[in-house]
Amino acid sequence: MNNHIVEFEPDRRIGWEPENGRGHPGAGLPGAGRWRRWSFELAPDGPDVTIVTEIYDCSRAPEDVRTELDCGNVFVESMTQTLQRLDTLCSA
Repeated sequence: MNNHIVEFEPDRRIGWEPENGRGHPGAGLPGAGRWRRWSFELAPDGPDVTIVTEIYDCSRAPEDVRTELDCGNVFVESMTQTLQRLDTLCSA
């Protein structure tokens, strides 16, 4: 996947839109990046703590895609694992 940063606010938010890159089964085809966006929102919670929220936004996707993805709920387990890995890396 090739990720394009589309939102950036230092210490607060980063958002990216992915497209199918070289080696991806959909490489060369029009990507879904124009309607799907991932982001991390960061909220300070004390001197050494930051609350990180991962967001998947497919609100601009065609209805059939939103239905297939259960409006992004199919990614909740993966997102939870990502946040757990991030916590482990930042706590080390």
